[in-house]
Amino acid sequence: MCRKLFLGTLIGCLLFGTSALLAQPLRDPQDPREKSRERIQMVKMLKLTEALRLDREAAARFFAVNGQFEETKRRLRADLHQDIERLRHLTRNLNAPEKELRETVLRIKNKRKDLNDLNLKQLEEELTLLRPDQQARYVLFTIDFRREIDDIVREVRDERPAAARPAERFASPPPRPPVETYRDSYKEGVQKK
Repeated sequence: MCRKLFLGTLIGCLLFGTSALLAQPLRDPQDPREKSRERIQMVKMLKLTEALRLDREAAARFFAVNGQFEETKRRLRADLHQDIERLRHLTRNLNAPEKELRETVLRIKNKRKDLNDLNLKQLEEELTLLRPDQQARYVLFTIDFRREIDDIVREVRDERPAAARPAERFASPPPRPPVETYRDSYKEGVQKK
């Protein structure tokens, strides 16, 4: 009986996940981050259904709320990623306009806040669908699952050869010339006149 319930829930989750994916606008299938995120989401749904002991109806309600928030968060993360890449580009420029730097940093800060607020709102709505014992298991599950994913990512990064790692993304911007250089060139210009 338990196995039938689990298989039924598994099939329901797969059908719901597939229908939710089909209803969403097409994304770039070549984006490895997006493919990984979708795989992680499917694994999370399966493990979560088992951990919370959700029946079909409860799982459908729970993952419907989850799906609504995930799409919004996906768009927000994409915008955030663009701003971060823009900031990387700006910091490589020795004469980056301060106004543009400030605006980009402010946009990143606001988007991170929006993402945090959205995560809290999602948690509140999801918890209203669960009994207190399920709420407790859900909070622990999210903490443990995030830690598990972080560990897997860390292992994969450590296994890659150093040449294959995108070190330039994490490298600090090129150093600015020392202030003395500007002063010396200024002095030379003044002395020539």
